[in-house]
Amino acid sequence: MEGYWSIFWQESGFVGKAVLGILLWFSFFSWVIVFAKYFSFRKIKKANQRFYKLFKKSEKIFEMKEMAKRMSNSTFASIFLSTYLEIEKQFHSSPELEKNLKWENIENAYKLTSLSIIRNLRSGLPFLATTASSTPFIGLFGTVWGIMNAFHKIGIAQSANLATVAPGISEALINTAAGLAVAIPALIFYNLFSSRIRNFEEELEEFNLELQNFLFYKMK
Repeated sequence: MEGYWSIFWQESGFVGKAVLGILLWFSFFSWVIVFAKYFSFRKIKKANQRFYKLFKKSEKIFEMKEMAKRMSNSTFASIFLSTYLEIEKQFHSSPELEKNLKWENIENAYKLTSLSIIRNLRSGLPFLATTASSTPFIGLFGTVWGIMNAFHKIGIAQSANLATVAPGISEALINTAAGLAVAIPALIFYNLFSSRIRNFEEELEEFNLELQNFLFYKMK
């Protein structure tokens, strides 16, 4: 492998090296996003499990307010807090809360918070998608350019034997290999994270239904 890189740096021109530099740039930021998302999703999952256990043990919505404020990593806590604040606003406008509770406003508060949560969870994924779709073509461009240069050198040397052709072709194909090496992990993690975000959405909807049932039966 070391020999391939040695040939590449010796034989490749500016375009080939520039293409490889672009691919390395995509690779670096893709892996930054991958690790950031992995640890972020892990924190959210643990925080949601902890908050849900506390929620199931609670008898009154007001007992959970301060806990929800402290658990910033929990998406369940964010949903709970937005619901609480909406109820608190309605309570101040009408003392008879249980008779005047506007469920459509509570549902709207949930939807707005949920959209904000999902938007934050999806941040970075467009870059992974762009990396997965574009880097193979960037690498292919570097390969085509390298092959053009290889044939140009063959024409100058007026020789088409294997010793003349092989180094240029080998150098050119490095960009294609690099493009695929960048694209494949980006595509895999994009699909994994997209699937996990869909699971988060479903879990938020389920928690919201439980929360509404809690409100309906216990806030009287």
